[in-house]
Amino acid sequence: MSTLPYYGRYWKNKVPPGMPATAKTVVEMGDAIELIQSVTANDSVEFQRWAILLAKHESSATLSLPANTFNYLPKEQRNGKAKITAWGCYQFNDPAYQDLRRKLNWVPGYKPETEVTIPKDSKPWSMTSTQEISLTLNRYRQIYLASLAAGFSQLQALTITSQSHCTETGAKRLFRAGPDPVKQQEVVAAFDKMNRAWYDAHGTKMALAATHA
Repeated sequence: MSTLPYYGRYWKNKVPPGMPATAKTVVEMGDAIELIQSVTANDSVEFQRWAILLAKHESSATLSLPANTFNYLPKEQRNGKAKITAWGCYQFNDPAYQDLRRKLNWVPGYKPETEVTIPKDSKPWSMTSTQEISLTLNRYRQIYLASLAAGFSQLQALTITSQSHCTETGAKRLFRAGPDPVKQQEVVAAFDKMNRAWYDAHGTKMALAATHA
């Protein structure tokens, strides 16, 4: 059995460019499901299903997985390539991870993370496995529950939550339009290319699968 660090099916034992030596490595593909089930044990069945579906889409539900395009080298060493820091079960990059400390003013009662849970100088790969799941799902759980409280159906609430994984703008527009299906479709019709592509290919499908399993 190999004792070399493992970084998933794409990188295998090769260290992704710029990945710190202290970063956690992959233990086993698909190993996040049990932890997701534990973190969402008190949530609705629909939310738990959705959380697992999103994890499978992003990383084959794998903890500590760096993106296939991961590159955290200094700018002068990247040869013109972009800095890519997507990492972990839900593939949050560094800006998205730090953004968890920001309050979402469009979500009633939203409570962001603090510098205690996410220090300013920390990186996604500095999280524990439990934090990797719980910090991400805490944001999505609040969006989901606020949507239900606002009168959206389970399907609509999970669709809004799914859209927030693509962009906050798309989710916010769906939320502010209210649960009227006609107004919801008007928002979707006005989506930019990125939001519409995610909505059509992933967002609604994951929401449907979670509510009709």
